[in-house]
Amino acid sequence: MAAPLCSWTWTEKNREQCIGWFRTALEKSIRDLPSYAGVSLDSSAEQSRIPLFRLTGGNRVGHVVFVPVGCPEDDEVNRAYRIDRFAIDDWVFRLALSRTVFERVSDFAIVGHDVAVAKFTEVADVFRKNGLEVRKAKIYVQILRAVAAIGPSTATIVGRLVANAIDALGKEAFQAMLKPLLDDLAEADRLLSVTDNTL
Repeated sequence: MAAPLCSWTWTEKNREQCIGWFRTALEKSIRDLPSYAGVSLDSSAEQSRIPLFRLTGGNRVGHVVFVPVGCPEDDEVNRAYRIDRFAIDDWVFRLALSRTVFERVSDFAIVGHDVAVAKFTEVADVFRKNGLEVRKAKIYVQILRAVAAIGPSTATIVGRLVANAIDALGKEAFQAMLKPLLDDLAEADRLLSVTDNTL
């Protein structure tokens, strides 16, 4: 039983609220979508941090693991930049805020780290004064792209930040910076790799 892979921005302040929201959305989809008629959700396999949802329908079994990938726990960055919507871009923005990583990306040389960090706040303030919403880290990554006058797509910038972060920080420090996310993804992989009989 396949479930669609999806990504979205979440606004809940903690993991438990986010997981609760996902469970409710999953239950509603099962109840309301004709293609899921006869499918039931078994909560017996749910874990505390990374929940595993077991779906059954007839003689078929499927699993969904929910991994909130944003970074709501980083109060310092979230408060400083007024971020209250969370997604994978949170981690990319944290790489851009690291002087060591930033200075390794040659595309950013014309701007400089101090100027870029100042522009994050200045541009965000101008946006807000004009009624534009700046509540996600993704907006700051896009501000960086504009300030540095980089032509490639935002995805290219993300790739350059990640590749240079590994070189600049070393593999262990890079992994430590992303540890909560990497740990959660590894646990999700482990849960999905376990045979159904052992759950």
